[in-house]
Amino acid sequence: MGDDRVESAVHNDAAFARLALFLGDRGGRILLPAGRYHIKTPIMYYRLRNVHLIGEGGNPVNTGSQIIYSSDEDGGCLDLVTAVHCVFSGIEFTVQSPSCRQVVLMRAAEGGPSAVSGLSNTFQNCTFRGNGVAHDGFCGVRLRDNAHIVFRQCWFKSGERAVVIGAPMTRPARTISNGQCNNITFEHCLFFGDVLGVRGSVVTLSNC
Repeated sequence: MGDDRVESAVHNDAAFARLALFLGDRGGRILLPAGRYHIKTPIMYYRLRNVHLIGEGGNPVNTGSQIIYSSDEDGGCLDLVTAVHCVFSGIEFTVQSPSCRQVVLMRAAEGGPSAVSGLSNTFQNCTFRGNGVAHDGFCGVRLRDNAHIVFRQCWFKSGERAVVIGAPMTRPARTISNGQCNNITFEHCLFFGDVLGVRGSVVTLSNC
């Protein structure tokens, strides 16, 4: 998968959906060769465990592996639902959708016994970019119900809101931890927008 044609999106949608099926609970390492991976459906991984998705490049000069989302839906490139011990490196996530709400969303399931927090996930040498987005609440990365998340040497080129941490408290609670985020770390990152938070604690920015 991954040529320069937008019409390849349907094939890439299916390919990304299959990736998680090949991985057991022990996880694995997946190499994403350099190229443009056009998608029309957000990549949603439910309960992803111990996975390292490795791209080539991953900075504004050497884009390398690009995942490009363009659709009329309000999703984004990547939706991680209760991901644990996962690493994403060397990838540029780009959205080209006027109705999009975020580039990457990290969250818990929306209820029931599976509504546990995402835990111990890392993004390194990644870029989060928004092109042509008109949605008022758009942001690069949105985190809800997550803990021990690290962004290392990442670029947030996504508009006024680079990162939104946590979610407003609502009643009745939609998730067990109700949007709270704990121990979110940014190391050597570059922001072209604001870092905002509502229910976040122990947020560290180091050499950013």
